[in-house]
Amino acid sequence: MLRSLRFLSVSSRTTISPSKGYSLRAPTDFAPKSVVVFSTPQNIKHVIMESVESMKQGVQVVVAGVDTVPGNQRNGVSELWMDEPLKIGHFKELDLAEQYPEQQVHTHNGEVCMSGHSHQHQHQHTHGGEPCSGSHSHGEEPAANSYNWSKPDGSITINIGTTHTTLALANTLFATQFANTMFFLEKGHPKQGQVLSELEITLPFQKSTTVVHDEWEPLFDGKKMEITSVAGNLLKQVDGQSCAGLLQGNDRLMSAGKESEVYVKIFPKDGSEPQRFKCIASGGAWGAKKDIVALNPEAQPQRGDKVSFYVLSPEKKAVPPTESKHFGVISFECSPEQQSFDPPKQPEQTLTHVFGAGSEQGFVTNGIIHESSGETVVIATEESP
Repeated sequence: MLRSLRFLSVSSRTTISPSKGYSLRAPTDFAPKSVVVFSTPQNIKHVIMESVESMKQGVQVVVAGVDTVPGNQRNGVSELWMDEPLKIGHFKELDLAEQYPEQQVHTHNGEVCMSGHSHQHQHQHTHGGEPCSGSHSHGEEPAANSYNWSKPDGSITINIGTTHTTLALANTLFATQFANTMFFLEKGHPKQGQVLSELEITLPFQKSTTVVHDEWEPLFDGKKMEITSVAGNLLKQVDGQSCAGLLQGNDRLMSAGKESEVYVKIFPKDGSEPQRFKCIASGGAWGAKKDIVALNPEAQPQRGDKVSFYVLSPEKKAVPPTESKHFGVISFECSPEQQSFDPPKQPEQTLTHVFGAGSEQGFVTNGIIHESSGETVVIATEESP
């Protein structure tokens, strides 16, 4: 069980490969006031139905469709129940005109509905006190090209004590006909049930600590080198040597294979938190750019900062996660790229005291980018003094 405030009770669980009888189960040892639910796309419609039942019990609900749940699992639901309400901050409604103009989620007489006003009318709501999922046609089924198939840019930001994480959402077009699926239910709120592309929530924890896990292997034995020439996101020289030439001369990197990726940690000279970036390009053997290593565009290292180099090899991207690092904490992961749309079926498994989500696009925690496959940030909460 996770704890932060002295009287805050929290219960978390993650269900892998939920069965048809799966339901959101509120804890029995306390009366929850709020719940955050992360669901992979194939479970999201069922979770929508379940969230309505939770709202009927007076529970504040936040639901978001994500690529994976803890352990990089592609089929699962993760729940975090709390006996204090969470705070709804900034949110932005999904631009339905760009996605699918006829489809929307709204509340009707206190019920959550997914509907299409022109071609198709789909409802997910309660009827006679029971969950109901119906489809009412008002003409022809919309053509496939009615959808915008671009990658969704929706995200959820979660504030946990002093830790702030922004995670990209999953593409849920095949599940709900929305590019992404995210909403909150809060009785009396005028925007409850609306499909959102952005949402910020603050959980009722006061303190938090973070630990980063990754599969990076250090180059140059993890040595910190001084940046002696730099322009924007372009590293030119470290320790007075050509940055690109230094990497090209590293035997460990040259033997790692073409599919390997290079990452850096930048240690600012002011002693602030190290930054993490990917090397996205390197100069050739000659010419004006021969010394240059380009980092992510948002990188702005300064002369005098320190840098260390790392490699992520292809075999490390697929390393199975350890369950122990997810226990009793909140975790966010950079999910490995999905290799199959028909993953092997697994029996249902419930992991107690486990909550979190992952995205193939990575995430940002306290301004630090985490985008290497398998990278995980675990957040532990602390009890107030």
